[in-house]
Amino acid sequence: LMSPDEDLSTTSFIDTYFFTIHGPLTKATALFYFQHSTFYDKRCINQEAMMQNIPPNMLEEVMKNMIGIEYTLHSYFEPQPHENAPPIYVIRKQYRHSP
Repeated sequence: LMSPDEDLSTTSFIDTYFFTIHGPLTKATALFYFQHSTFYDKRCINQEAMMQNIPPNMLEEVMKNMIGIEYTLHSYFEPQPHENAPPIYVIRKQYRHSP
């Protein structure tokens, strides 16, 4: 776990094995990929919900009733096939104060 003071502005993460198994990142897999990164705090409610074997399609609904750090897919840009640009996924870390 990282400390709140730790500067990660020059840190990057890539998991090539993930791409071998799951293919390129998409809106549906961006958060799942992020869970494997050095930036992911395993004390978050996303992790708590997954440890309870909640089906992926119900995680968001279950987390609405939890309090703590959560990660959401805040925004994304998936270019058209003819565009020569990488997709961009913005993961937001936030604190849910009440259900």
